[in-house]
Amino acid sequence: MATTEKRSQNARSQNARSQNATTIRFDDDYTRQVIDKAAELLHQTRTGFLLSVARERAESVIKERAQTRQEIEMLILSPEASLDIAKTLENPPKPNKPLKKAMRDYQDANIAHRK
Repeated sequence: MATTEKRSQNARSQNARSQNATTIRFDDDYTRQVIDKAAELLHQTRTGFLLSVARERAESVIKERAQTRQEIEMLILSPEASLDIAKTLENPPKPNKPLKKAMRDYQDANIAHRK
């Protein structure tokens, strides 16, 4: 019974992985060799290396474009940071002296700018 359950779990796990699989074909051996060498130097698999590099580049492009257009389209946070922000928004701290001063300075600057 345990063996059958284990086989079933393995089959489900392999099916889930195959649904997320992407095949990459290299145009030349040199490209593959360079990627393999870099992955080896970082003690990563080829797939792990390619995913980490692709993710870093994707995040960089998103940040670069957001800065260029002076807007933020996506903020990339870890799950822990997301929870911290949610908790802070639900239970904001009371304004302290530096925050109160910053709010007054901001209001004064906006009033002066309008004149």
